Amino acid sequence: MLNFLSTVAASAVGFVIAKFATAWFDAHVSKASYLEAERNQDSEIVRETIADISLKAMDYWSRDHQPTDQIEEAKITAGIRRVAILIDELFEHDRALHGACSIELDRFEDKVTVGDFGSAKRKAESQRTQDILLAAETVSSKVKQSRRKLKPKWFGNGA
Repeated sequence: MLNFLSTVAASAVGFVIAKFATAWFDAHVSKASYLEAERNQDSEIVRETIADISLKAMDYWSRDHQPTDQIEEAKITAGIRRVAILIDELFEHDRALHGACSIELDRFEDKVTVGDFGSAKRKAESQRTQDILLAAETVSSKVKQSRRKLKPKWFGNGA
């Protein structure tokens, strides 16, 4: 009878330990899945914001200065800042990928804001619209590629 009770007690302890281990594992996997989904969402937001900025910038540079341009200039610069913050957060644990995306974002920003951006003397620059579109595609592609190269956050990998 004592042997039976010790077997039952050992089984109960094993069951409790297995339940705790399963709960911990499920919680860890759920958190990792959530973090990976969040990374994917951030990457998509970056690409959508770049597309939005490029449309605004191409419209901006396709015409001469107008009195209402300050609103568009603010939207463009705020959008670029938002993308920079998202890139910082998304690639904070991989300096090489962060650097590659930041360089392309800087090139995009130069195409959008260098020159007479914000000046009342600004004239339409049709060539710039093509440069903006190409730079936008390049930065979007670089972010997409870099996101694919990020190590997943499973079991502590990818930080």
